[in-house]
Amino acid sequence: MKLLRDMLESGARSAVMLLRRSTSMQDKSIPEQRDFILGWARTNGYAVVGEYVDDAVSGDDHGRRGAFERLLQDLEKPNRAWSMILAFDRARYTRADIYEAATYADRILKARADVFYCAEGKSLSTDHEIVWAVETYQKHEVLKQTSRDTLRGMLALARKGFWCGGPVPYGYDAEIVDKLSGHPVRRIRTIQRMKTRPDGSREAAIHQILDTEGKLVREVQASVEHTLPLKSEAELTRLVPGESARVDTVREIFGSMADREMGFKAIARALNGRGVPPPGGHGLWKTSAIKAIAHNPIYRGVLEWNSRTEAKYNFIQNGTMVQKPRSAKSQVFLHEERDRIQVELPDLALVSQELWHRAHAGRCQRADLHYRERHQLHAHSPLGGKVICGACSAKMYASTPMKTKRVAGKPHTYVRKLYVCSTYLTSGVDQCSHNSVSRPGLEGFILSKIREMMPLTTGTASLRQRVRNRLEGMYGSPKQTSAGSLKKRLGVLEERVSILERLEGRERIKIGQEATYHEAKSEIARISQQLRAEGTPSRLGIDLDAATNEVVGCLSSLDNFDRLPAQTQKSFFGKFVNRVVLDFRKVQKGKRKVSILQGGLVELVALPTSPNCLGLGGSGGGI
Repeated sequence: MKLLRDMLESGARSAVMLLRRSTSMQDKSIPEQRDFILGWARTNGYAVVGEYVDDAVSGDDHGRRGAFERLLQDLEKPNRAWSMILAFDRARYTRADIYEAATYADRILKARADVFYCAEGKSLSTDHEIVWAVETYQKHEVLKQTSRDTLRGMLALARKGFWCGGPVPYGYDAEIVDKLSGHPVRRIRTIQRMKTRPDGSREAAIHQILDTEGKLVREVQASVEHTLPLKSEAELTRLVPGESARVDTVREIFGSMADREMGFKAIARALNGRGVPPPGGHGLWKTSAIKAIAHNPIYRGVLEWNSRTEAKYNFIQNGTMVQKPRSAKSQVFLHEERDRIQVELPDLALVSQELWHRAHAGRCQRADLHYRERHQLHAHSPLGGKVICGACSAKMYASTPMKTKRVAGKPHTYVRKLYVCSTYLTSGVDQCSHNSVSRPGLEGFILSKIREMMPLTTGTASLRQRVRNRLEGMYGSPKQTSAGSLKKRLGVLEERVSILERLEGRERIKIGQEATYHEAKSEIARISQQLRAEGTPSRLGIDLDAATNEVVGCLSSLDNFDRLPAQTQKSFFGKFVNRVVLDFRKVQKGKRKVSILQGGLVELVALPTSPNCLGLGGSGGGI
């Protein structure tokens, strides 16, 4: 600190460091890059006042480069004390293609900052446009060629039965073998996967290093969950059965499906009741974990690869490599069975073929018996994710249980629309009760309170103006709204577009969403342009005219609110409701105890003249 203070007092120029490595086997580690840049800075009269570190992230994966994104955001701050970004070389700065790299270069230069590549002795601002374009293209082509070579090698290894990356399936260890001799070197067992704490920090994954006989040698931590520690490029990975307790758990899961006619939720409940550690090493068994095990063919001795593709440039189809369209770079491809590589490895089977098929036959019979066709494209609920279970602090989501009874000799189906605790849905009643609340009741209560806050006569000129005034009070006028609210709106629009882009144009027309799709795309372009505006933070978080029209339309249709499109309902509630916390209590009902709503709190977006919290009195489940 004293050295930095002395440099600043002597008139040294301020700079920040941008550090990145792609994998844990990167030649230049983060400490090596840092030491080199600090030495260069001292020699050339720069005082380093901060750093931005992206560890184990590809230079072309800017969606995961959180530090790089923070740097771009800090560029917009008027009180920024630095104007130089120091990177080890051009590849550590970015490996994006020429189109994407140009947008970053434009933002940096327009913010009157610069990037210097210390190992190359060059800077972004002094590069000639043609030289910059050629070198950026070359860096990106190296990345694409590496991707092709890696995918080609993985295809060859998968056909030989080697493990090609990703989380090791529950019940197996990763055996590291020498690439030349094929002899086993050691085993690696994942004890705990990486965990994100409530404050956003991460708890490292824990791996056990075992000898070839399965005896513990030592335990290590890894900052990257799916990267096996201490594995060199001269070694390969194959699967072997793991510890007996996990193998027995896998056999119990399939046996419960086949012989005890248990579903995923019942199995998760039984395992949680006995305190069996889940695959991640922390938390609870959930239905998703049981489903992943039940559907993985490795447990019957078939290694399957290429069921999905996350690669950005190429994928395997019909056994050959196909280039991915640039527009689909960030999309995950799910492949049909004919494009998957399947290798028979009987030694890896933890359950017999007979047990596997009996388990799935029973599952399919139960699925046919309880099958309900979905009549809507989206399963959105207006308050989904905003309702919190007070007992376990988990989110509550929409559920539509159905029960058929015979009335007057004829079958009659009763349908209930509820918000149900997600812990109960995924882990069973042992972890949280069947805490639920009526969807129409809760939504109707909140709608009535919103209408009380806006006691307006619909159809009058004053309605629109008073709604607009309310929205300005909540979100700020065009001159007050911050860049944060604008980015939040951008995220909502991008999520909506990503859903609609899964459909063909004619399908969007058929369901009446083609206009919505193009309007959202247009607004995304407008907001993105504002965010890139030179030297000025974005000023408009929402389109007040469009928001006013939407709210007025909903207020005018409150009596028929449930007939509005699900996304419109969700958007309407999103403008007023922060979250809803519900408290439940158990009461005796006949021979069993049931959970009923005791009360709760509705937190509304702060309004200038109205309370922002509404209490829910004990309703005994009346809502």
